[in-house]
Amino acid sequence: MRRLHAAFLAMGHESHFYCREAQVEGSNGSVLEYCSSPIDRYFERIRYSLENRMVGDNPKSYFSRLQLHRATPNPSQTMDICHLHWIGRWLDLASFVKSLQARTPIVWTVHDMSALAGGCFTDFGCGEFEKGCRICPLVKYPLNRIWAKQELRRRLRALSRRPMAFVANSRSTFCLVEKSPLAKGKMQRMIPPGFDFSELREIPRAEARAKLEIPEDAFVLGFGAASLTDGNKGIDRFYQVAKSVQSKIPQTMALIFGDGNPEAQIPTRNLGVLKKPEQLAAAYSAMDAHLVTSQMETFGQVSVEAQACGTPAFAFAVGGLPETLVDGQTGGLAPFCDYKEMAEQILAAHRSDRLKTMGQAGAKWVREQFDSLVVAKKYVELYEELLVGTAK
Repeated sequence: MRRLHAAFLAMGHESHFYCREAQVEGSNGSVLEYCSSPIDRYFERIRYSLENRMVGDNPKSYFSRLQLHRATPNPSQTMDICHLHWIGRWLDLASFVKSLQARTPIVWTVHDMSALAGGCFTDFGCGEFEKGCRICPLVKYPLNRIWAKQELRRRLRALSRRPMAFVANSRSTFCLVEKSPLAKGKMQRMIPPGFDFSELREIPRAEARAKLEIPEDAFVLGFGAASLTDGNKGIDRFYQVAKSVQSKIPQTMALIFGDGNPEAQIPTRNLGVLKKPEQLAAAYSAMDAHLVTSQMETFGQVSVEAQACGTPAFAFAVGGLPETLVDGQTGGLAPFCDYKEMAEQILAAHRSDRLKTMGQAGAKWVREQFDSLVVAKKYVELYEELLVGTAK
């Protein structure tokens, strides 16, 4: 969202963005906190505590309704287009949409299932959202037959008469958009995320490794996630691949970043949470290969980031990940949980001394496909199409 906003400004458009909790830098960005008073915070905690008690214990149970104890009105009455991204635990969808002017179109970029179903964030194949979320496998009995179904109906009522477009971030996500009752009869598009590659560029490997105190002769496999303990991201699967590589290349080590401190299974350097682009660039540039071992990804941002810094990406062929690299040219794809196949791809590229050339090819390819200005132009075309439709 930030990168898209910056691209709009660079193109000469007027753009404003709002978010709940972040450091807002640059032009036309605002932190918008609806639950700022002590009593609002109290009721919010009560509500989320109830939800958390009723959601299953499985770490894959990502669930939250777009329903709050208070209204969350639109902060601006001057917008031509309202573009939503990830709004969970921030906006009450019904009251927010109601506060928009009647003809203001909505564009909702689908980053995960939260825009398509009755509460879940991640699609693990239950298929219930196509049937109206009649029985939610993430919620405990008896609310498994109530919460998700009612939430989906609530969203349908809120959006039924609103001119809008659902934008999938990959072909895989687009298939989910097509099946969602929320997107039925609405405009549907597929536009990938945009990246500011001026902030993500290759740093000479020796310089990056010296900065991070990594031995120059190490063979470095990388892994990054917002949460290193997120079961979907699969750091245990990463270590399975890494151990297979280490059996052939003894100097193999892991370079990981994100929130958490998982148990290391080979020599590991944990960088913790990286927030600045220059920190990410140094981490990716210090790697020989970056691994994405998720069970499901609607896109796969870390794959693109790694390639932008000249490091080939190897991923399981799930969700939108196949769209983030060129198999055999900028990295490699393996069937889900086929640790030996992924390890062999990395070892084969190492033996043939192709990792560096794959990384260079990846840096060129991602810039052609995912530059934020290229992506922003596609959104402007969508905005214009929506505005023409509402003017009739």
